[in-house]
Amino acid sequence: MSSILAAFPTRLPIGRGSIRACWWKGCGGFCEEKRCLGWTSGIPSSWRRARRVENPWRRVPPPAPLTPFPGPTKTPRPIPARSRGDVLRLRGLRVPPPDDHLLPVYNRAPLAFERGEGAWLYTAEGEAYLDCLAGIAVTGLGHGHPKLVQALKDQGEKLWHISNIFRIPGQEVLAARLAEATFADLVFFTNSGTEAVECALKMARRFHWAAGQPERIDVIGFEGAFHGRSYAAVFAAGNPKYVEGYGPPLPGFVQLPFGDMAALEAAMGPTTAAVIGEPVQGEGGVRAWPEGDLSALRALCDERGVLLIYDEIQCGLGRTGRLFAHEWARDAAPDILCVAKALGGGFPVGACLATARA
Repeated sequence: MSSILAAFPTRLPIGRGSIRACWWKGCGGFCEEKRCLGWTSGIPSSWRRARRVENPWRRVPPPAPLTPFPGPTKTPRPIPARSRGDVLRLRGLRVPPPDDHLLPVYNRAPLAFERGEGAWLYTAEGEAYLDCLAGIAVTGLGHGHPKLVQALKDQGEKLWHISNIFRIPGQEVLAARLAEATFADLVFFTNSGTEAVECALKMARRFHWAAGQPERIDVIGFEGAFHGRSYAAVFAAGNPKYVEGYGPPLPGFVQLPFGDMAALEAAMGPTTAAVIGEPVQGEGGVRAWPEGDLSALRALCDERGVLLIYDEIQCGLGRTGRLFAHEWARDAAPDILCVAKALGGGFPVGACLATARA
């Protein structure tokens, strides 16, 4: 049919009756109305009997309104909500524990808390527990303190994050307060204590590099220490359970028995960059350096040109009765100090404090 229609000119002067020939495929080739796109001039009306095609674009009357469903005569019984565990039990399948999708790096107690007030924690069933862990030395000001809650609300209505390429007045105020309260001249803020340790290690090595002694990269630590879980931090502490399975050890880290001053003096050499230690070890068994040894450690580092780094992430910020644990010793201030945990009281923040020289 298309070949026959193609033989006709654009408009044919044929008889009285005619239909329209449409080249748009939607109507099948013919239509009696001008509603199709692309219709052209008429062809013999006698062809109407040969092929009668319905116009698919002809307006269709709207359907009759639907009769609304009368609905149930009784209030239906609500279907109880089912958790994924309920569905698995009904199917006879294994129900995974709630933390099944968490990487098993902690031996978690089968206990969950819903809220806290001060030094108390409460489960969903209303059981109260005295929080002697403080989130592993984090919630130094307790849970839900009204002033802290209000501070979070106020800040939440202002700014959530701003890059360090801009001035941050609150950051400047906190840095000034930390500097005024300690030996430090400069403060570098981090998101965690581990990052503060990383900053301290990098700062110590770069100090000697800038002084023309790039060979001084060794950092001396002590057995039983914990400085975080990043790559450099675990090797700075040297705990076997944290370094096994991660390939060759990072070079430049040495561990000595805790508090062994004779071994420390013997280990210091021309490649030693820094000594890192906790004035009070936490994970190592709550072991404290004697006050006299901290003073001797400071004097030894000055004599050998070695930087002294204190990790007070867990023992600092008032946990020993003073702002920092090393303050109990005379003339024992470090060159670099790592803090976190109670610094934010639950808000993720850490800091690396240092002298202008370091």
